[in-house]
Amino acid sequence: MVLPEATLFPGATYPLKVQKPSHIKMVADVLEGHRVFVLAYEEPFTKEPSKVCGIGLIRAAIRIDKTYRIILQGLARVSLEQCIQKRPYTVYRINPLKEDQPQSKSIQILVDNLRQKVNLIVKKMKFKAISLTPPSHAAPTIIPTIHPKNEHSETPLEDFMAYLSNVDQPGTLADLIGSTLVIPGPDRQSILNVCPIRERLKVTTEILCKTYGLEQDKI
Repeated sequence: MVLPEATLFPGATYPLKVQKPSHIKMVADVLEGHRVFVLAYEEPFTKEPSKVCGIGLIRAAIRIDKTYRIILQGLARVSLEQCIQKRPYTVYRINPLKEDQPQSKSIQILVDNLRQKVNLIVKKMKFKAISLTPPSHAAPTIIPTIHPKNEHSETPLEDFMAYLSNVDQPGTLADLIGSTLVIPGPDRQSILNVCPIRERLKVTTEILCKTYGLEQDKI
């Protein structure tokens, strides 16, 4: 499914209202099978899907009149290869993108720097809640599993920050931050495009600094 501003990150949930007839047909078929499909960002100038997309699992679906309301759970990055079907909806061959798991001091420095920027954003903007401005068809969100000790947190942002502090995988950290704090579709897609962990951490930090007017460190 190709939609403007649509970026599905691994680990993120994406509530989606499905109205287009071809998309409704696709969702109906998917629900009868493996419940998995690709959500792709529509490039604004070419109207073509981005090469790198997110594949997701339909966690919940409700049929209302002639539309579907679904919740898509991001599973992994994939690349679109050959288009093998145009009707009644577009189908591509896909290639799963494997994620490297580098463990080094330089990676930890990038992780610490990214966490520091997020803390500065929270202090600078004095957020009282995580609030994204969604496109008309969806509102991308992260729904973390909150540890009981955080159940009395005052705001969703505090819950998110507590959850973030327990994330130990650098790639997952970058994806969670990018999918939650980065709003513009092109910037979100720029993060999704990057599979190597080192570069993803750098790109996420650069975009956060640009978006929130922070000084960028030379690392």
